[in-house]
Amino acid sequence: IQTLSRRSKTLAENKILKQLHNMADMLKILSWNVKGANETVKRKKLLLYLKQKKVDICFLQETHLCDEESNKLQRDWLGRVFYSSTSSKQRGVSILTRKNLNIKVHKQYSDKDGRWVAIDVDLFGVRYSLINIYAPNTDSPEFFIDICNIAKQMGNLYVIIGG
Repeated sequence: IQTLSRRSKTLAENKILKQLHNMADMLKILSWNVKGANETVKRKKLLLYLKQKKVDICFLQETHLCDEESNKLQRDWLGRVFYSSTSSKQRGVSILTRKNLNIKVHKQYSDKDGRWVAIDVDLFGVRYSLINIYAPNTDSPEFFIDICNIAKQMGNLYVIIGG
């Protein structure tokens, strides 16, 4: 009986690895420090670039968008936008997903300082943690401890981090 269950486990692992390999061949992921996306012309140019390159998932850092301006990003992008912003025009991170991407979002997490956003998703039938960070440029171990804790809290085997 043990041999049979080990074999089943190995077959399941092989199936997941095959799905991951296939997904890697067809999924475009981009991480980009945009150094500000609050100007209308710049925001539209960067979104046009993402559309032209057919990016499926984009991690944007340093968007400098407040909540109201993040809604403009959502309006201009055809897919979904998950973000963390502050009231001031600094920091800010977003995760953009293409409109017809086979993704189911279970939960979104973010900090209040515009330093990170994370989403717990099913992507092509496999559970992932997508985490976008804009790390402090000072020695800040607690920031990375927070990121690790969020990844652990989501509990997914596969984690994709941009930043």
